Amino acid sequence: MDEQGMRARIQQLIEHQHMNRQSFAEHIGVSPASLSQILNDKQKPTLAIVIAITNRFPALRYDWLPVSYTHLRGHETRHDLVCRLLLE
Repeated sequence: MDEQGMRARIQQLIEHQHMNRQSFAEHIGVSPASLSQILNDKQKPTLAIVIAITNRFPALRYDWLPVSYTHLRGHETRHDLVCRLLLE
């Protein structure tokens, strides 16, 4: 998934939770400014943001990003894959 797709998914999650950006940022434990920079295409989505979201929304841990399993390496979980792709 590209950065724009990830931004769109984060925005969808915010809307699904009936939150605004500030309350969502506070809920996941990141600064509203950091989240705003990501959603406004001024900064790439970071591993810290993904971890913060998946920690607060564990049901989304493996399903919130539509990443193909064909990219999985033999030892990786889907969570590992998401983290690796974010860092590439």
